[in-house]
Amino acid sequence: LIEGGTVGATGRLDVRDSELKLGDNVSITGTLAANGGSQWSGWQGTLDLTAGTLEAGGGSLSLSQFSTGAGTTLKLSADTEITSNSDYTFGTVDLAGKKLTMGGNGGLTLPNALTMAAGSEIETKTSDLTLSSGLQLSTGSITSTGGIVSLDNGTTLSNAGKLDVSGTTLKVSQALNLSGGTFTSNGSSVLDLKTAATLSSNSPVSFKKVNLNGKVLTLGSAATHLKLTDNETLSLSNLALETGAGSLTLSGPLSMGGSSQLNSTGGTITLASGGSASSGTTVSLPGSTLVLQSGLSLSGSTLKAGNTTFTTNNKTISLNSSSILEVQGTQDLSGVVPDNTSTLRLGANATINDSSVLSVGTLDLANFALTLNDQMAGLNVKQAVTLDA
Repeated sequence: LIEGGTVGATGRLDVRDSELKLGDNVSITGTLAANGGSQWSGWQGTLDLTAGTLEAGGGSLSLSQFSTGAGTTLKLSADTEITSNSDYTFGTVDLAGKKLTMGGNGGLTLPNALTMAAGSEIETKTSDLTLSSGLQLSTGSITSTGGIVSLDNGTTLSNAGKLDVSGTTLKVSQALNLSGGTFTSNGSSVLDLKTAATLSSNSPVSFKKVNLNGKVLTLGSAATHLKLTDNETLSLSNLALETGAGSLTLSGPLSMGGSSQLNSTGGTITLASGGSASSGTTVSLPGSTLVLQSGLSLSGSTLKAGNTTFTTNNKTISLNSSSILEVQGTQDLSGVVPDNTSTLRLGANATINDSSVLSVGTLDLANFALTLNDQMAGLNVKQAVTLDA
């Protein structure tokens, strides 16, 4: 095409197993059919597919001299590899039960919703993939072994859908519902929050670490169990981590500062490397289980417990520097060690027990009734106790 040209909306340019030479720009609003046997050489212009359809018929296709955009449709008629050394966009991808493999250094952005038919596959390898619309993955599979997968508008995995982010940074927004389908990650996978997000699952989900980026992470169900396998510290600064009825396991230490909160209403919080919480922070664990493999130190912080199980494994939960221990319901405080600057405060009527003598600086009954279990070793209060009528 020495002088370039156009292919209209109903037109079709078929260059499968052929060589295409351009002397000038070509604009296609219809269909370009190509495959691994197509060759591009001697181009003096570019091929504009920003409002057209690329029908890929197998093999490997390079987009190095193509212009694509939100108006471009990619349609597969056979398993195809798309390569590009720069980022590119397809508005719509029709896999039709075929496999799309991504190669090169360029990342793919899909602004419109991705629909996966049975047998459809996307393999990103180490390329980046951004899905700007919500993903409902009930069939087909998306597999990444590196790079970044960005799910920008909520994701639900269900039925026969498969999502594998081994070795990948998974960037999420809103909801990440992994309660169905098959989800795979490994010790190199990273969860990264673009907005506040809710994670739900029916089985444990593991990541190397989570990048909160100042956003609130919520665990969405009692069956949800998030495991962070790296020894890196999880830092909360002026931020809430809402585990709710779900469970959280941290291999590295937990560090809380500012006005940060850890709020659990059930499930198990496991701190393999312990942690620390500074002044102004709150650790709220009613109805939950806290498991320690190393000590947890609260300095000027508030620990809330009510029908909470403390499994300390001979480690201690120490409260100092005017920390507050707030209890309600029936509570065994064995393993919780306040100093004489700390306050024992009631959040409701409470019955407490402790295998050791519990010593605090101040007792604040807050107009509730405190009962000591008959088996409790004892309670020492440094400051005078006020009993209101």
